[in-house]
Parts: sequence; structure tokens; C-alpha cells
Amino acid sequence: MRTDSIRPTMMARSWWIAAVVLLAAGMSWEALGNPDLEKSWSRKIANAKERFVVLSAFSPKAVLDRETGLVWERSPSTELRTWLEAMGDCYSRIVGDRLGWRLPTIEELASLIDPTQSSPPLLPRGHPFTNVQSGGQLYWASTSLFSTPPNAFAMKPSDGTVGVNIKALREGLVWCVRGGYGHSPDVLSE
Repeated sequence: MRTDSIRPTMMARSWWIAAVVLLAAGMSWEALGNPDLEKSWSRKIANAKERFVVLSAFSPKAVLDRETGLVWERSPSTELRTWLEAMGDCYSRIVGDRLGWRLPTIEELASLIDPTQSSPPLLPRGHPFTNVQSGGQLYWASTSLFSTPPNAFAMKPSDGTVGVNIKALREGLVWCVRGGYGHSPDVLSE
């Protein structure tokens, strides 16, 4: 039996397994060997001025969250959209002359909430974001409810609650993000 034809197949399989493990962990190839990126979700940065960096390269319209490694719009839209409109809005959004934006997962959106805050929005004290609505409006997440794909998760920054809404009927706000792992394409149906 020839083993030279098996070796490339085994190497390709190993590469795919490594890629799946990295993606499942929310990491990229660049994160390997970089302790700052490898540990970004395990860090807690209490000081908002250290945690958030307004990116001048994005015509200061984007903010890097050093705690998660995600880049957020500095000033989210105030227009209400259905979930599908929100998804399309982020995919076509240009912020700081850059495409590549998407709707955040519910975990990513919730990572912005500081439960120790008492006045809305419940973002860390001293955060650099502007235009974040705190009157009880929902912000869409890309995360669909697995058991009921026509529903998706949303969050209220006013009190940090997470809820489920009907994608096609309910309108919510849009706060786009770059980086991270994104949504599961298996449940994009409406």
C-alpha cells in the first residue's frame, strides 16, 4: 500500500481540524502565538479608558474593545430595522472608509454591558460611545433562536436584559461590529 498518497489527505484533514478548533474558540490564525489575542476573552479591564480605544484610522468612527478584541461603531444608528434589514445594513455599512461590518452575536452585544452601572445605558463608566439609545429600545443580535429560527435575540442597553423577538415583525436598532466569529449561517432563515 502506498503511503505517499495518504499523507497529503491526512495533512489536509489536520489543517481543517485546526481551523475548526480555532473558529470555534473565536480565534484566527493570527491569534496563535499572540498572548494578547489568545487571552482577550479571559481578561477583565475595569477602566473604560484603558478598555476602549477610539480608532483614529477609522476617522474616529470606530472603537476597539481591548477586552474582547472587537471593533464597534462608535455611534450606532438610531433607525429601526427588522432583523433581516439589520443584517443587510451592517454587511453594507461603511465606517471609517471600511466595509466588513456585521451584526454582533448576543454574547458580543452583552459583553458591552456593565451590570455594576445603575443609570442607562449600562455601559462601562467613561465609555467613548455616542448615540447609544437608553429608552428601552432593543438592539438586534445576529443570534437566532435555535429551536425557533424565525426568532432572534436582542438586548436592551437600558437595563441589560436579553430577549427574543420575531425577526420579520419586530423592529430594533442596529449596532455593527468587526472581528470575532459572527453568527451561525445555519439559522439565518426568517
